Amino acid sequence: MICAAVTASLGLIFASASAPAVAGDFESLAKQSCVHCHDGSQDNPLNLNELGTNLTDSDTFEMWERIHDRMANGEMPPEEEPRPDKTSLRRSLRAINNDLTRESRRQQKENGRTVLRRLTRAELQHTLNDLLMTHLNLNEILPPENASSDFDTVASEQGLSPLHVRAYIDAAEAAIEEAIKAAPKPEPENKVHHFKEVKSTRNHLDGKNKNEDRVILLELDDSVVMFHTASYLFQLDDFHLTETGVYRIKATVASYQSDRPVIFTLNVGHYNKGYKKAVGFFDLSPKKPKRKKSKSKKAKSDDDESDKDDTPSEDLEDRLGKFKTFTVETVLRRGNYIFPGAMGVRVQPDGKTVWNIDPKKYTGSGIAIKNIEIEGPIYKSWPPRSTTNLLQGVKMKKLDDKRWDPSRHSHIGYEMETPENPREALEKITAWLAPRAFRRPLSSGEGVPFVDAGMAALDQGRSFDEAVRLMGKTILTSPKFLFMAPEPGKLDHFSIASRLSYFLWKSIPDEQLFHFAKGKKLDQPKILRKQVDRMLADPRAERFISDFCGQWLRLSEIDATSPDKALYPEYDDLLKQSMIDETEAFIHHLFQEDLSSSNLIDSKFAFLNRRLAEHYDIEGVKGQRLRKVDLEPDSRRGGLMTQASVLKVTANGTNTSPVRRGAWVLTHLLGQPPNPPPPTIGSVEPDTRGTNTMRELLAKHRDNATCNACHRMIDPPGFALESFDVIGGFRTNYRTHKNGGQPEEGLDGRKIWEYKIGLPVDASGQLPTGETFSDITQYKKMLLKQKEQVARSLIEKLIVYSTGAKIQFADRKEVERILRVCKKNDYGMKTMLYEIVASDIFLNK
Repeated sequence: MICAAVTASLGLIFASASAPAVAGDFESLAKQSCVHCHDGSQDNPLNLNELGTNLTDSDTFEMWERIHDRMANGEMPPEEEPRPDKTSLRRSLRAINNDLTRESRRQQKENGRTVLRRLTRAELQHTLNDLLMTHLNLNEILPPENASSDFDTVASEQGLSPLHVRAYIDAAEAAIEEAIKAAPKPEPENKVHHFKEVKSTRNHLDGKNKNEDRVILLELDDSVVMFHTASYLFQLDDFHLTETGVYRIKATVASYQSDRPVIFTLNVGHYNKGYKKAVGFFDLSPKKPKRKKSKSKKAKSDDDESDKDDTPSEDLEDRLGKFKTFTVETVLRRGNYIFPGAMGVRVQPDGKTVWNIDPKKYTGSGIAIKNIEIEGPIYKSWPPRSTTNLLQGVKMKKLDDKRWDPSRHSHIGYEMETPENPREALEKITAWLAPRAFRRPLSSGEGVPFVDAGMAALDQGRSFDEAVRLMGKTILTSPKFLFMAPEPGKLDHFSIASRLSYFLWKSIPDEQLFHFAKGKKLDQPKILRKQVDRMLADPRAERFISDFCGQWLRLSEIDATSPDKALYPEYDDLLKQSMIDETEAFIHHLFQEDLSSSNLIDSKFAFLNRRLAEHYDIEGVKGQRLRKVDLEPDSRRGGLMTQASVLKVTANGTNTSPVRRGAWVLTHLLGQPPNPPPPTIGSVEPDTRGTNTMRELLAKHRDNATCNACHRMIDPPGFALESFDVIGGFRTNYRTHKNGGQPEEGLDGRKIWEYKIGLPVDASGQLPTGETFSDITQYKKMLLKQKEQVARSLIEKLIVYSTGAKIQFADRKEVERILRVCKKNDYGMKTMLYEIVASDIFLNK
């Protein structure tokens, strides 16, 4: 019998309901199916004896929300319990829904949906660079974002510490210093670095490098051949960047004794800080080596192949492909080096590498590097536009002789001319910078404190240059710049412009958005629709795609684990970068072309380059340029789940886990994250010995009824994806370090010795509905029945990402309205953006 406390709780929560029988309906349901599990006598998070009734308390609200959702989804009462009366259940749910919605709307009206939101690290970097026309990299200055939330834009999860405050000051100082160029005009360097004369290369070839057992480069007449990817050994020592800017890099290279294309990579990085980033991948055409003429005097017919000797020509130059010059323009930062590299090169057929053989006798493939030409920094004027834009008419005077400035730890060749009216000049600079930084017009007198700060510096005897820099840093550390703080209720048009630009560009609004904001037109659906079209077509939209995919799909975690080099020797930087590029290009295409979100489950196309196509066993794709490729009707690929990037981030470095992959599908694709496991339940780890499959281990795990309740949902998608390994390659058997057979396929022209073929893969499974599947293809067909839920999940994630607030109970009705509108267009993904930015959720705080 339900206790008096429970009866009181249930009665009070429905006190606002017009029909007193509603509480009685729920009380009857609780007596029938709830109390014996939720009376506090069992280890259960819900105790009806202690259930509060004050919905203004967040914990109480959350508990009632959970009760509502689990009842509405049919999760409670459990299947084994007597089913409640449908009418009573429906009336009880309606009453709970009404009360929760009413309280949620009250809170939104009073406080807005989101609390004070600060710019994220990525947003601050893009904002400063767009505002000041600089090339800042703030990753070394700003602390990383809190990873506790799905998106770093969620204001309630952001956090703010003294470390952030110090970092914001440092970032503002770096931005102003980067924008106002007082250094002598850098003379653009246009130097050709002949690779065989580069210091590190020369030392290696001449045996002057310490701790090197042997020479692994091959010196030719005017080039040097690399046979491996350890490009860190051969950086351009005499090119050490002292000036950040745009540089043009040209490399003249050729393949060497290769029967298939090889890939030359240009990498930039910092040698001492140990990072490297590829700025270009370039295909080199193959060149089969000429063969020596047979020494046999026996006559042979023209079609007799037996006279062909496998020994390459003794003329090393004959093994070169055609030299090509590749050009790339990129931003290089102070302290960077250039690192050339080789990818896709093959070792000898017998598996021996150049580390074991004299390079002159080595028959594996390589890349010959003739020279690397570097031009830059490229400036059209000096001082650059970043300086002249900011200074708004204040002139920079060239000094007769450069001098050392100890405050900047550098030489200066220019200084600001002090204007006749310093205050007027400071006011002009403030009138240009502050409205752009604050993303709205200044109110009357709002710029005065910043000008006063500059004038106070002058009164202290500091130079006009110092006054301008101080004023600029003051503006860029203002809360009005670092935070978005609109008033509760409907957003003003400038706040709409900011929300839109930070959604799709991760940065400040441009002049067109400001124009419509000034005209108070940015709440009009037609205007918003055109702006979405324009902004998605802009290169800045790539920031949104990269940032959103990085967090939504967890692509930012792709380096969290490193694949075991013995089990996955084919994994390299080019494959990793191609993985990320594929997913970002795929998602961008779906948005740009307004294609159905059902493509997230399965699609008839993919975005591939040669490296990725080879990885997927798809023929006919040449070159490293990513392009849309139509898939065969029976292809296993298509959609997100079978993209290598997703398969990589949902695995560890050794083996795969159906639990992790299944949870990813439920969380990131369906928006139905499973409950975390009880603390008393241990995790299931892959058997690295290869003697048990994860399926066998999970079967034992599911013997526990508590585990089975969640695993019946988690495991099926995870099992369906078992046909894909740690790096997204298709497999029929697991790889193992031992206790297995010899791989029949080869790798880079030689036999595979690193791993063995282990137990067979079983990708079959059964859904909670009882439907069964044998592989990923069948599973995707079943999952397509839930395309509405996939669309709903994506809409919710876009709302959270763009508004900086989690979906609240009062938002649910609007989400369903957006979903109904999108359904008319088969859940087109650009249509989702149209409807979201025109919704009350987006247009209100």
